[in-house]
Amino acid sequence: AELAKFEAMAGCGCELDGSLVPIAPGASLEQALTSGEEAELVCVGPAELVTRAGLAPIGVLNSGGVSWRDTAGNRHTTAAGGFRHFG
Repeated sequence: AELAKFEAMAGCGCELDGSLVPIAPGASLEQALTSGEEAELVCVGPAELVTRAGLAPIGVLNSGGVSWRDTAGNRHTTAAGGFRHFG
């Protein structure tokens, strides 16, 4: 998934709050996080500046690993996924 690629490049991971992640009609939370289109979700900065820019904070950075909490608070790691553009 794209978030795992960002983690590898940035040297830090994230934990997302699944109740705050925008989800397309008919999609599941896991699909929203592993479809290859989740790059739209990535914007890093202080929460107040992100909010002032009209964006919604959906998680926090951590020391490594990509995870998300579902609406019940259960922690999950992102499954491999995403679209492979070149083989």
